[in-house]
Amino acid sequence: MAKMRRAIKVWGAQMDDGRMVTNDDPDVVSVTIHPDGTVSTTSPDGKVEVAEGKWLTYNPRFN
Repeated sequence: MAKMRRAIKVWGAQMDDGRMVTNDDPDVVSVTIHPDGTVSTTSPDGKVEVAEGKWLTYNPRFN
């Protein structure tokens, strides 16, 4: 697999503890995965938060 060089906006990400971080949550409008394994979410009011753990896989966005 090629090394990831930049952050990617995705529909959702599966975390290393098995939970999913997705846009289905009403408090999340954007999910971004980062090359260092972190996942950040943006709320409807623009607040950015970093989810605990590292992402293992992700579901791409189809616009």
